[in-house]
Amino acid sequence: MMKRLRLVLTGLLLGAASFLGAVPLFGEAAAAGLRHEWSLDAGWRTAEDANPHRYDGFQRAAFDDHAWKAVDVPHNWDEYGGEHGLVHGNLHGTAWYRRGFELPAADAGRHVLLYFEGVGSYATVWVNGHLAGTHAGGRTTFTLDVTPWVRFGGPNVLAVRADHPADIQDLPWVCGGCSKIPGFSEGSQPMGIFRPVHLITASAVRVTPFGVHVWNDDDANAASAAIHVTTSVVNDESAPRRVTVDTRVIDRSGHAVAEFSSTATVPAGSVARVRQDPQPLKHVSLWSLESPYLYTLDTVISDASGVQDHVQTSFGIRTIHWPAPGGPPGQFLLNGKPVFINGTCEYEHLLGDSHAFDAAQIHARVAQIRAAGFNAVRDAHQPHNLRYGEAWARDGLLWWPQFVAQIWFDTPQFKTNFKTLLRDWVRERRNNPSVVLWGLANESRLPPDFARECVAIIRQLDPTSPSQRLVTTCNGGKGADWNVPQDWSGTYGGNPEAYAKDLVHDHLVGEYGAWRSLGLHSEGGFVPKGILSENRAAGLLEMKIRLAESVRDRVAGHFQWLFATHDNPGRLEGTQGQQYADGWDPLDRIGPANNKGLLTLWGEPTDLFYLYRGAYAPAATDPMVYIVSHTWPDRWKGPGVKNDIEVYSNCDEVELYNDVGGDSLGVRRQKGPGRHFQWDNVAVRYNVLYAVGRVGGKDVAHDAIVLHNLPPAPHLAALLGHVTDLTAAAPEQHYLYRVNCGGPDYTDVNGQRWSADRDYVHGLSWGSLSWAMDYTNVPPRFGSQRRTFDPIRGTLDGPLFQAYRYGRDKLRYRFRVPQNDGPYRVELYFTEPWYGTGGGNCTGWRLFDVALNGKTVLHDLDLWREAGHAGAVKKVFETRARDGWIEVSFPRVESYQAVISAIAISTSDPKAEAPADDPAALATERRLAAADARPAAPFRPVSKERSHPLAKAIASGGLLTWKVQFGLGGAHVFRLRYENLSGMRQVASIEVLAEDGTIVGRGRTMLAPSKQGQTPLSSIATLSMNAGAYRVRVTAPTDPNLRIIALVTR
Repeated sequence: MMKRLRLVLTGLLLGAASFLGAVPLFGEAAAAGLRHEWSLDAGWRTAEDANPHRYDGFQRAAFDDHAWKAVDVPHNWDEYGGEHGLVHGNLHGTAWYRRGFELPAADAGRHVLLYFEGVGSYATVWVNGHLAGTHAGGRTTFTLDVTPWVRFGGPNVLAVRADHPADIQDLPWVCGGCSKIPGFSEGSQPMGIFRPVHLITASAVRVTPFGVHVWNDDDANAASAAIHVTTSVVNDESAPRRVTVDTRVIDRSGHAVAEFSSTATVPAGSVARVRQDPQPLKHVSLWSLESPYLYTLDTVISDASGVQDHVQTSFGIRTIHWPAPGGPPGQFLLNGKPVFINGTCEYEHLLGDSHAFDAAQIHARVAQIRAAGFNAVRDAHQPHNLRYGEAWARDGLLWWPQFVAQIWFDTPQFKTNFKTLLRDWVRERRNNPSVVLWGLANESRLPPDFARECVAIIRQLDPTSPSQRLVTTCNGGKGADWNVPQDWSGTYGGNPEAYAKDLVHDHLVGEYGAWRSLGLHSEGGFVPKGILSENRAAGLLEMKIRLAESVRDRVAGHFQWLFATHDNPGRLEGTQGQQYADGWDPLDRIGPANNKGLLTLWGEPTDLFYLYRGAYAPAATDPMVYIVSHTWPDRWKGPGVKNDIEVYSNCDEVELYNDVGGDSLGVRRQKGPGRHFQWDNVAVRYNVLYAVGRVGGKDVAHDAIVLHNLPPAPHLAALLGHVTDLTAAAPEQHYLYRVNCGGPDYTDVNGQRWSADRDYVHGLSWGSLSWAMDYTNVPPRFGSQRRTFDPIRGTLDGPLFQAYRYGRDKLRYRFRVPQNDGPYRVELYFTEPWYGTGGGNCTGWRLFDVALNGKTVLHDLDLWREAGHAGAVKKVFETRARDGWIEVSFPRVESYQAVISAIAISTSDPKAEAPADDPAALATERRLAAADARPAAPFRPVSKERSHPLAKAIASGGLLTWKVQFGLGGAHVFRLRYENLSGMRQVASIEVLAEDGTIVGRGRTMLAPSKQGQTPLSSIATLSMNAGAYRVRVTAPTDPNLRIIALVTR
């Protein structure tokens, strides 16, 4: 299975081509001729099992893997394990992978390298049956020299075992569900080869992986900059080599603007680090958000026998400056100019794809973050695919990479692995000009001495720290340069109206956000103790945007949590202070998940996504308008005077109509970020709200919603545009099946009946299958069925398109047909239900293949590109049955989810009839249908009680102070265990303070008298609090007959 040789040419890294799968942009890319590279992403076979010895011997060439699953990488076996409603449902075990490859005979004599971008959690690699190497820790890259075991000009076998056991305790990246301690670690971890794999041939004398390091001094400016370069060269020969390192700085147009050279002796079997003197560069093009200019460092390694290696490294020249942590108010400076950081936190996770993002998925996520108007990104909370970093540098976004969240094990092996992987993490990212902070740990539990040791490692590898890049923890931790706070006021207690004051004090906020229950709506915006509706969340976020904007000239900025919802094993949803009794939507029960994302776990934008587009997307190039809300059609019970109608838009003005272009409700003008357009006291007579956004007096964006319970608008049909009878029966075709995917029975405009979707059971003539059918505790269509209320353009059969199924390769439809010879006509109906609402370019946001009986008939279908948002799309194919069946599937989804609205199957045989259902199977399906109609059970509320004994407190008279740490946000109950032999009631009070001294809450209780030997508990406070470290101060009378035994938290 030899892959076509791909030479990574000089021009490859100068544009968007870094998404093509080459060695990452800020490592080294080979120049023409000296290094050869092949992608090994395609053509793997894989299996998984809980028994790590299940496939012992799989590395041998003769091993039979034909029954294994055929996959391409990136791949993660834990696709849906964390989504089916268990606090810890994620998959653990061992995954085995095999594939063949060939090397051209002409490459004989060269060294052969395998470059893995990510294998979780422990990798063991064999080549042709020989153990080639191991690697612990899936989130950073590793390279193996496999030269002794390969064959040139013949077949080779590559075998990889990925072990991902539960209860890992020697790595910084572990599954958050593997402990009973809430907040033990954030998120799940991948199981398998979840990032790309490369095969490289190169000289024995070459640059090491990520061995070129380039940086500029902190006084660089547009007139001049001093460039520092170090190059690590390995010599795998048996004798020392005297090498010359020739370096050129090449500008964007391909011209060399600086050249310098150094020589060094590299001992046999060793690595030499060649440092070149600072080189002055004149007339500098600085990297900035407005002009993210990238240079190329061209490096040639040669010796007496000629050129040995030639690599290129992208870099940017810029300076950064942070206000002093704990010092007076100040702004973040990029190249000496203030930049207000409007950031978001990105979690590399998606329903059904988990962490196995390929280039197209990353491209889509990056495009969405840019579409929301953010100018900075914080990794949440572990190392991301390096293609993210390429995008931030190319597109001009600031980047705060994160290494670890919360975890700590006090063992020698954990400390050793932590520091080894930390070094890899820094080397991979240090050349990237978008990196402005090093995030050592979120909600850190690292001991201060160990954190300081890690900071020293970062300093050693990155000379721009701390003069430019600071090393941070976030929301807890000591030993780094800066513990950046989070601000969850309005969500976990606190006063959100003080956000501006808090931000001035803190300089930078690492997280702010809000819970929201999908599809739950309320009027009045942010209500402090209101239900956790989407509108309440929007009101809180708008308040913080508005307050931050009011002090933007005095602060560095803030990061919104979270761009896209992620799975969160161990999170105890269903407990007080999170989603439970607030009308929690069944869709939010996919998880456990951190449901604060602007996008859902499956990639659907919420109202909050459009809030940020309206606040920060550039109107000149990306105008938009969005009526709140497309998921609230039952808002009113009838016509009348209405209030609190909101629209998000970045346009100069918006006019709202109660019909398509008629019955104006008035014009509202732009008031700036955090201030939506609003209509109050307006008469609504019809079922259409239609908004037009204008820039410079010109109509540039529009949006519409259709409401229930109101009379039809006179021009309602105008929303449908040019209509085609898409459901008309094809001439001389006899229809066996018409199915409304995800919807109920439906009769179309031609009087034809479309059957309600149903679950496939053996014995039925047709049905659907999806991922939830692999689990017994959730309904069969859980997490794969949805509907839009938007009008569907191009058809009069809108309801048929509004219901849909979504999913990835596990979503399938099976149809039994009467004969194999056919042919059969298959009609597939689609719409783009999520992307492009109210404007924007959504090309590539959704890409998927469609197959009939395993044969791909549609490749990279992009519904927005075909018909825009909510446009009807019909595709027709001819196929033959296989073993009496026709199966519609989605074997390859490049970005987000496949969607399908309806399927029809027909034949030219007028006598053909669909086979009958088995009665027993039909009865089983009806029981499944009843399960589908019920929402999934909420996660069981769980409380973890911890006792903090008196011996752990600092005592000062009647004041006791404990230090406590919570791993998750939510409602925390504080109680006192005591003994009171005084015979009278005694008063005790509590005060809880964040690390920065902010008072989070207070409480008091009466300690009733107790008998000798009795130690009752008395509740003193219930406070809604974020995760993090706190001081708890308890004041009690200094009575010798009163004894405080412990503080108890739950």
